[in-house]
Amino acid sequence: MLRFEGVRFAYPGGPEVLRGLDLTLRPGDRVVLAGASGGGKSTLLALAAGLYEPTGGRILHDGSQESAPVGLVQQSPENQLLAATVEGEVAFGLENLGLPTAEIRRRVDEALALTGLAALRRRAPSDLSGGEMQRLAFAAAYAMRPALWLLDEPASYLDPDARGELYALLASLPEESILLYVASSPEEYTLTGRLALLAEGRIAAVGEAGRLIEDGSLARAGLAVPRLTRLRRRLEESPPTVMGGKKTSGPVRSSAPVSTGDAAGCTVTVRGLHAARRPLFGEEREVLHGLDLELRPGEVTALVGPSGAGKSTLLEVLAGLLAPSSGEVLWDGAPPERLRGRIGIAFQFPERSFFAETLLAEVAYGPQNLGLSGAEAGERARQALSALRLDPVRDGERNPFDLSGGEARRAALASVAALRPDA
Repeated sequence: MLRFEGVRFAYPGGPEVLRGLDLTLRPGDRVVLAGASGGGKSTLLALAAGLYEPTGGRILHDGSQESAPVGLVQQSPENQLLAATVEGEVAFGLENLGLPTAEIRRRVDEALALTGLAALRRRAPSDLSGGEMQRLAFAAAYAMRPALWLLDEPASYLDPDARGELYALLASLPEESILLYVASSPEEYTLTGRLALLAEGRIAAVGEAGRLIEDGSLARAGLAVPRLTRLRRRLEESPPTVMGGKKTSGPVRSSAPVSTGDAAGCTVTVRGLHAARRPLFGEEREVLHGLDLELRPGEVTALVGPSGAGKSTLLEVLAGLLAPSSGEVLWDGAPPERLRGRIGIAFQFPERSFFAETLLAEVAYGPQNLGLSGAEAGERARQALSALRLDPVRDGERNPFDLSGGEARRAALASVAALRPDA
């Protein structure tokens, strides 16, 4: 059993994140944890894993304050990977348990097969895509056979097929194990049937997911409802009718995207593109194989593909950050390196692009680097932060590396929006 009793926690020099939190999880419990970005979800899991000590209250594992073995998958999986190879990463925890070599090999093989990583076993974790890193972190935890699972948005970097495979693996966990799963989107609120809502440093509600979605608990916690629920409610408010042989209903609109400026944009043409990755160790590996693509002004294009297929690589080539092996990328007939300041890119791991001491300075850096005055760049930064629901005053003085995962993603988007790029 895992029990939080009046748990309080604050990072050094910061405000309280958890403020007297109570929560009890018993063997067999499967609970999805939902809350706003920066609300303390990752902190709660880190406390449960024994990475931090609470500043107040206590955390009990089966009645003891001693930490128990846990399977932890962090929000940024690269932060917990340390071995030289994929198979070494999965074996690391097992070796520390002192298991026999034959048992370690058996568990490593099983975990890699279940997560689709067997073909990558000799690769360095640092050379994996975001989704592959996430699967590796889960594989390393799975091999340990923990009784307590703490998963912090474990599907956020996974493609749809891999996400479905993860859900199937979770459904197969031993019945007596405990699962606390931080949702990466409202669509995951009903994943296990039980939902806990974290708001203002406390558990605001916990219970059957469907009931909490319908009784207004999500709204009171400042959270959105799943898309299908929103659609159903809109259809109930404006039921479909049949006119002229066509089924019609009131319009169903999504929220408008944040504007990145009034530039006319330009056409992007990709012809015969080949691109390769050179890992720290090992041979160069071609990722893109003769790709052709055209993107026109005003279009919003969704790029999809399995983990490791080359989506991030393509974006880096389009932005001029990675040179292609062959082929060409043209923006209105010019190579991307000539369009300084007109291309904005938000990385899969946003913290990789942070370097300034404050969030406001981070977002203002790009406009200033384009020649804007300090006052103009600061105003653009404040507008971009506000548009991405980050307070320019309260959050502007924070160190970017102190942001939560969700806040970091929004900060990265604000840095792009402040540039007002063409693409």
